Amino acid sequence: MAINKEPMSLGMPWEKEYGYSQAVKVGDTIYISGQVSHDDKGKIVGRKEMEAQMRQAYTNIKHVLAQYDATIDNVVEEVLFCYRYGRSLCSSN
Repeated sequence: MAINKEPMSLGMPWEKEYGYSQAVKVGDTIYISGQVSHDDKGKIVGRKEMEAQMRQAYTNIKHVLAQYDATIDNVVEEVLFCYRYGRSLCSSN
């Protein structure tokens, strides 16, 4: 049985180099890859500024979703990974 997969790109240099897709659509489900705070040229935004990083990551997510004619309102689950930010900021407790 063949599965139809629709990969999507933001045109970043590392996507082709490493075979990385920003997202893949299978049927009616879109799987979005982990996002970082890069701008449309691949430059990192908001070093050491979590709010700026998160805003840029969500901007990237919106761009990816738009390529599938979807919006952030269509997202049903997300996982947030924090690195080197206090436990209280990233804890679900």
